[in-house]
Amino acid sequence: FSGTLSADYKIIDGLVATVTGSYVNNQQHYRAFQKYIQYNPNKETEPNRLEERFTGWHRANFDALLNFDRQFGEHGLKAMAGWHTEKYDYTYNQQFRKNFPTNDLTDIAAGDAATQKNNGYTRELAMISWFGRINYDYAGKYLLEGNIRSDASSRFADGNRWGYFPSFSAAWRISDESFMEWSKDWLSTLKMRASYGKSGNARVGSYWRQTYSPVTSTKNLYYQNEIGQSSLQPAKRLRNENLTWESKFSTNVGFDLGFFSNRINLTFDYYNDVTKDLIMEVQLPSNAGYSSQYQNLGQTTNRGVELSLNANLVQTKDFYLDFNFNIAFNKNKVDALYGANGDEMILSGGGTE
Repeated sequence: FSGTLSADYKIIDGLVATVTGSYVNNQQHYRAFQKYIQYNPNKETEPNRLEERFTGWHRANFDALLNFDRQFGEHGLKAMAGWHTEKYDYTYNQQFRKNFPTNDLTDIAAGDAATQKNNGYTRELAMISWFGRINYDYAGKYLLEGNIRSDASSRFADGNRWGYFPSFSAAWRISDESFMEWSKDWLSTLKMRASYGKSGNARVGSYWRQTYSPVTSTKNLYYQNEIGQSSLQPAKRLRNENLTWESKFSTNVGFDLGFFSNRINLTFDYYNDVTKDLIMEVQLPSNAGYSSQYQNLGQTTNRGVELSLNANLVQTKDFYLDFNFNIAFNKNKVDALYGANGDEMILSGGGTE
């Protein structure tokens, strides 16, 4: 089941409020009963058995937005403010028994209790966000944009859940300036642009913060009256209450050129991305009692240039011919990638569970 409900309300001229809610519910049930069959005194199947798996997940989202859009002469102003919340939960349960009295008794309780195997777990994630954006332009020539976003994720511990991510951009349409009139016959577009911003990544699951984990292997269960009992074992990963957002700082400078009514277009970009506080899984010493721990460590840099050329060489009623060319140069560098004591102890990157 899934559904979305949205409503708009015009507060004043140019100011509109929008609220949107959505919900998704997905339930799945797998059931497989294998019968016992004796073909003859010397040939028979394995004992009858039943396996059932139940999977269910729910996701609920709510968004509230305020949008403002007005033109004051040659001054254009747009603004947006919003709030977002989402909640996700996942449940998995599995049960198994064999040696049923007959093939007609297929309820799980009819199987031999000594053969039962159970498994199950739950996952929960939640996020709260607020964000805003403002755009200003003068005569379509000078363009400014500022953004701010803040996210709180349940993947992290209290005190480290909030991340703040601002960004800014500016552009100048030089081709619209009066001093460029001399080039109007052949130059359609000349635009310079630049941007700088910070974004976040919470690429780690939620289960890593558990102090204990359930015993799922039957050989590790303890038995009472020949029935395996549920139990807990220390988690393999050591909790890190200081783990927080991975941050990426991006700088971009470029220009756009268009010739002859934009039939020929040239785009150039230079970018420099620096990622800090990488979320990595670090191996711990054997005497720590835990195998690993997620930590924020290290820094990488990714910089390069991209150039693209697009041309509409022929355009008629019955035939057209386009030309496209792209080239890019990229350099990735690991600036730092060390454990808490300066030792290289990286196992893998963050992931989801």
